[in-house]
Amino acid sequence: MKRHIVRQTGHDAPSTATETDATRAPIWIWVIQAFLGYEWLVSGVNKILNARFDAQLAPYLRQSAQVATYGWYASFVRQLVIPNHLLFGVLTEIGETAIGAVLVIGAGLAVFRPRWSMSMYAKLVAGAALLGSVFLSLNYFFQTNAPVPWLNANNSLTQGVDITIIIAFISAALLATNLHAAAADRLAGFRLRRAELVPARVHIMTHDDDLSA
Repeated sequence: MKRHIVRQTGHDAPSTATETDATRAPIWIWVIQAFLGYEWLVSGVNKILNARFDAQLAPYLRQSAQVATYGWYASFVRQLVIPNHLLFGVLTEIGETAIGAVLVIGAGLAVFRPRWSMSMYAKLVAGAALLGSVFLSLNYFFQTNAPVPWLNANNSLTQGVDITIIIAFISAALLATNLHAAAADRLAGFRLRRAELVPARVHIMTHDDDLSA
C-alpha cells in the first residue's frame, strides 16, 4: 500500500484584499471628509494669520452672550470663556487647524492607502478629530443664537438652517463611518493573523499498489 500525503490549507483562511474591499466605505464618503477637513483647515489657518484675532474675540463673545437664546450657554461664555479668551483663542486656532489636517490626511490614506497596516489607527485618529468637529460646530451654533427649528422670518435673506449644525450632523455621520471602517480593519487583521497561526491540515490517503501503477 502506498501512502500519499496531501497538504491542504484551512478553508477558513480569509482573502484579506477581498474582505478589505468589501468593508471599505464608498470613495465619496472620503471626498466629503476631505472637503470638511479643508473647511476646518482654512478656518484655523485664517485665525492664525489674523494678528488681531485675540483682540477681536472678546468683543465678539460679549456680543453673542448678550443675545441669550440659550441662556445656559451665555452664562458659560460670560463666566468662563470671556475671562480666559486668550487661552480659548489659542485652543481654537490649534484645534481647528489640527482637525482639518487630520481629516484631509485620513481621507487621503483611506483612498490611496486602504490596505496600509496602520489604517485602523488612522481612522481612529480621524474619529477623534470628527468628535472635535462636532463639539466645535455645536459651540458655534450656540454662539449664533439660531432658534430651533430655524423658523425665523427675520432671517429670510440668509440660509434656512444654520451651516454649523449641518457640519455637526455631517461630522457625526463621518465619525460613525470611520469607527465602522476601523472595526472592519481590525476584524480583517485578526482573521489574517489567525489564519497564519493555524497549521496546514494534513490528509493521508492510501491507494492500492496495483491501482497506482
